[in-house]
Amino acid sequence: MRSVLVSLLVLVIVGGSPARAASQEKMNRDARQTPTLDALEAEARAIKNTRPEQWVKWTEAADEFYEAFAKKTFPWRNRGAPPLPDFKSLDFPLAFLAEQLRRLQGADERDAHFRFRGYLEAVIEHPDPRRARFLEEYGELHWGNIQRDNSGLDRMLARAADAGWATEKLRERLVGNLILYEYYLPYMLLERFAAELPPDVVAAGYGYVYAQGQQGGIYIINDGGVEHWKLLWRLDRERALSDIVALHEKKPPDAALLSLLIKRTVAPDARLAEAAEGWLSDVYRPGGQFKNVGLHALRLKSSPDEHLPTVVGRLHKLVGVSPRYYFDEPARPDEVETLLAAMVEIEPSHITNAHTRAMHESALVMYANRRAIAADARLGILDWMARQRHPELPKVLARWLVEERDADARDEARWRAQTKWGDYGRESLKQAEQLNAGKKPKP
Repeated sequence: MRSVLVSLLVLVIVGGSPARAASQEKMNRDARQTPTLDALEAEARAIKNTRPEQWVKWTEAADEFYEAFAKKTFPWRNRGAPPLPDFKSLDFPLAFLAEQLRRLQGADERDAHFRFRGYLEAVIEHPDPRRARFLEEYGELHWGNIQRDNSGLDRMLARAADAGWATEKLRERLVGNLILYEYYLPYMLLERFAAELPPDVVAAGYGYVYAQGQQGGIYIINDGGVEHWKLLWRLDRERALSDIVALHEKKPPDAALLSLLIKRTVAPDARLAEAAEGWLSDVYRPGGQFKNVGLHALRLKSSPDEHLPTVVGRLHKLVGVSPRYYFDEPARPDEVETLLAAMVEIEPSHITNAHTRAMHESALVMYANRRAIAADARLGILDWMARQRHPELPKVLARWLVEERDADARDEARWRAQTKWGDYGRESLKQAEQLNAGKKPKP
């Protein structure tokens, strides 16, 4: 009790915000353990005592850097919020950054605020492995200086964390009646380090996310009901797939979850193909037309050898390669794009049957210049051909640059060839332009 009264008396006597901040920090520290803060302050004192000229150089470098930053961004600050000063580029030691934060905390001036935020960013991205522990201790003492609420500190800690510190924090917090929110530290650590966590932490995290996801207890804006499945899939793919199949035993997943399954399927997958077989009742309409296009895309990516002929047959009709019959159902606007997006994500090595592999390749090359297909979808085919270093790319690109009526699409194809497709793309563009010598694009 006496120590509290003495602290209050000191607050009254000293006055002034820096003095009040320092006194308040001492009171806060009396109630908490701050080993990282203490160690960094000791390092700062040692540098000042043994290498005072170095400390002066760092201080002068920081001042000069900020003065140049302030001059450069002054007009910008009058119009809106400029970027923060990039102090991390100066490679200051963590002890120096910690000292600057202590010096600036509680200051109200705008320049001091910008410097303070810049130093925080430098701490977050510092190579010193103590950065997260420092921010945790500093934030507990001064979280009001960092952000208006705890979620601001949590976001900084999630960025500063490494896998070891994340494991430690998750073991501490994944206990009891925990509620997970998207911008709270445990959820963000699970998202960032899902592939690096030990089995016990993965199991605990999966259990919390799954349970609260099913109860609608995870607060995620506009997630379509699947955001938690993205995390579950990364934490334990096989367990997530088993849970999805169990939850959708009677009918296939809705469009959002089905889209997620399609995106997450990057190679043939017998387990997923088996699950898709259980949803076959939702694949075809009575006349044999496609009903659920997403299921066809999922089956195509999970078992291309078996399902590619069916998809190519459907696409041939939709884009006019083969005739359609009166009973064929018209394509929905996104059907061609959905099926093509799945086809271009299939690598030749994914297909074991030589005849099916040749069908896949020839169909994509044919579709690349079919103007009945949206330009964005055909650009995806060009990307696939460049990735495979396909020998037909120069000819296909030559036709594209002449026959494509959309000038923006022509420019996009040329830009990708020059910048995204590497040496083969640039050589293909050169050959295409030679083939087009004297030709002009169609208006």
